[in-house]
Amino acid sequence: MTVAETINAGLSYYLNQGSSSLLSDAFARKKALFHLTRVVKRIYNSAPYWFKFASSTCALTSGEGSLPADFSHMGTQGRVYLSGGSQEITYRPPEIVRALIYSSPQSGTPQIYTFSERTSAGLTKILCYPTDSSTLLLRDYVRKTPELIDAPLAPTPTVTASAGNPTGTYTYVVTNVTASGETEGGQVSASLVTGGAFQVSVLIPKSEHLHTLTARNLYRTATLGYQHKLVASIVVATAPAHLDYTYTDNVADGSLGANVPLPSAAVSGIEAIPTEFHESAIFDGLIFLLAASQDDGRTPALSADWDKSVRRLWEEVQPGQNQVFASPAFPNSNRAGGHPVWGYWQVPR
Repeated sequence: MTVAETINAGLSYYLNQGSSSLLSDAFARKKALFHLTRVVKRIYNSAPYWFKFASSTCALTSGEGSLPADFSHMGTQGRVYLSGGSQEITYRPPEIVRALIYSSPQSGTPQIYTFSERTSAGLTKILCYPTDSSTLLLRDYVRKTPELIDAPLAPTPTVTASAGNPTGTYTYVVTNVTASGETEGGQVSASLVTGGAFQVSVLIPKSEHLHTLTARNLYRTATLGYQHKLVASIVVATAPAHLDYTYTDNVADGSLGANVPLPSAAVSGIEAIPTEFHESAIFDGLIFLLAASQDDGRTPALSADWDKSVRRLWEEVQPGQNQVFASPAFPNSNRAGGHPVWGYWQVPR
């Protein structure tokens, strides 16, 4: 399940009053995304290390290279090697590595490394000495806690008075694009009939993912078709994601691009958690938090169900070991005896 699928299922199961309009409620989705993020962070941060680790390569240019996008830190298990060999490179503090580079510059096989800068996105660079253009192998570093990306709400198309290429009956969808990939198509717009050859003004709704999005992609069917195909990629640098954006569609049916990604190909952050967690532990946790936010008297029972889901899955999926490594301290709920560490979390308004 993707983030959007999990939110749809959670809202439909717990809050739906018999109308699918709830799924188009921006506040309800924002609230569910907030709770879902709490669930995933708690599971991810408390889970056995076997699915939190990753390995990758890092190409150096004059001794410096960019770390993988999912890199958080090396932890106690991480190691750095020269790619293709068994030589391990030793960590040293930044001031030592920089001092050697400046006071005794040498080009050759790297012997030591450090992390050279920290930005708002976290550690981004690795710095080695001696300096050359080797490729490093980063083994068992700790991944960043995944950031969850919901698929967008439906866009709103309107026929303009300007002559153009679109001529027929269409629907539109939008996807969110990050450095990691693209979500599945969001909610489908109302059907639009141009009534002739006219350009179409499409209002693309703002996104909640302000620090992550790189673009929003707009897709449209060919006339009377069902498959949504790419119309345009709206780059966040020119159309900020925190604002609604109006795009003028003047693309002929024959010039449409690639098909919109299916949920199975979507990248929404939740795929960083093993698949077995998606439909049980993550979904159960979302339902528990939705109940807690509604002062539901079933909160203790739902909390217990979530506890069982996490324990059972950790027992089942740990290769060769049928035992629980840890159990999360559940989010704050006085009714359910939750952990006070969650007390500062507030439901978004």
